[in-house]
Amino acid sequence: MNSEPPVEEETEPVLEGVEKAVPSSEEPEVEGVVKEIEKDVEQNGEDQEAKQHETAGNSHEECLTEQSKKKKKRRTRGPTRMSKVAKSHEDKVDVEFNSLGDHVGKGSVTLSSFLGALVREHVPVLIEDWRLLDEKTKDTMWEEIQGRFILTEEWQNSSVLMQMGCSWRATKSRLVRKLRATRSKEDIRNLKPSNIPSESAWFKWVKSRTSQSFKERSDRYRSLRRKQIPHTTSRKGMVRLAHEMKKKASDPSKITRRKIWIDGHTHADGRPVKPEFEQTIEQIKSLEREIGSNSNVSLKEDDVSQILGKDKSGRVRGMGRGVTATKLAFLLARDAYVQKIEARQAELVSKIADLKHMVRDLTKEKRRQQDDGAYSDTTDKI
Repeated sequence: MNSEPPVEEETEPVLEGVEKAVPSSEEPEVEGVVKEIEKDVEQNGEDQEAKQHETAGNSHEECLTEQSKKKKKRRTRGPTRMSKVAKSHEDKVDVEFNSLGDHVGKGSVTLSSFLGALVREHVPVLIEDWRLLDEKTKDTMWEEIQGRFILTEEWQNSSVLMQMGCSWRATKSRLVRKLRATRSKEDIRNLKPSNIPSESAWFKWVKSRTSQSFKERSDRYRSLRRKQIPHTTSRKGMVRLAHEMKKKASDPSKITRRKIWIDGHTHADGRPVKPEFEQTIEQIKSLEREIGSNSNVSLKEDDVSQILGKDKSGRVRGMGRGVTATKLAFLLARDAYVQKIEARQAELVSKIADLKHMVRDLTKEKRRQQDDGAYSDTTDKI
């Protein structure tokens, strides 16, 4: 599929610890640089560093200024800031949500970019798990989001926080890739995010991300991701892809999971995302031609499940983040019940309309009879 302009990365959830591989012969060099930095920090003392943090920060900035004069660096695109989004109350961005609770449409693109910038500003990478984030920080971010976007419901808060968690993990993954490619003490210092005030805490985190145990865990995650079929939706994601497909379709009910999955794993010209997955995608296409576009087929029995196997617990392929089989079953049951109620209501409305017509016809007939009787009495008197 054609991708949208890369304003801010918003892909399917990135497994923490899955970073770009670097030749093992270079990794000990990173550890050596980190150890050298740790010695410098220990010599200065953590207590003294905390007291003189502001002064040291100013000196560090002056040092960087001098270095920039000596060596002019090539300018590159930095992270998205999104500082100009809805500065006034009247300019708040409206965001559309689908029946599954995911944001879609034009406002969704702006919101995704804003969430990425917001989470980088407020949530440091030092936190081990997104679920450990304190409530005060969550409330602060939610208030800032509500100040720029029209979001008022509590369930929207949960959906947005889930996406920010995915964006935060992706940020950590990209940062670790940069660390593994870094070979100098100064470059590691320069990679420190602005929301980490303590240099010793930063280098402690760097050491943990370059340790042998972390590399082993990272390799396990990388091996798992190699078995997955990558999508071609870029930052659009499966949710917005499905939304666009349904808007363009004459009958949205014909846009099934298999159609969304195939469209999200092939290029615009129909080529598979990678040659090694061509056979798998063709098998799903062939089953689609046999089964047809029947939206009533169970997800456990559709062609995606038949070829790729049962969905893992907590996710459903081709449906975006946060969608589980239980949630989907509940929504389908709810929609079926609503359709039943609406059909019953339509039937009752039709019966009421018929009764009204009968009453009207009877009224007309009665008036006609009364008029005929009055005319007959007048004629008899004459």
